[in-house]
Amino acid sequence: MPNRNSKKFKKMIEIYGIVKSAQILGLKAIKAGVDASLPYKKVLDYINNSKNGKYKGKFIHSLGHSIGIEVHDTGCENGIWQRHKPQG
Repeated sequence: MPNRNSKKFKKMIEIYGIVKSAQILGLKAIKAGVDASLPYKKVLDYINNSKNGKYKGKFIHSLGHSIGIEVHDTGCENGIWQRHKPQG
């Protein structure tokens, strides 16, 4: 455990708070019929604008994975989430 008075620890706590708030915001945006891109955009905007843009461009992952046979088999293409309709 780092020293609680160190700059590293304070930065870790700051980042944790931003990520936790972004997670709550993203979860609240998930609703039936909503494009999967909406929660992602809300989280991305929140992180990019936190602390006057201090962490802009630092969120470099998606919010999750689609469900299928392969872990990365559908849902996101070139960072853009698509709505997929059931076949049949």
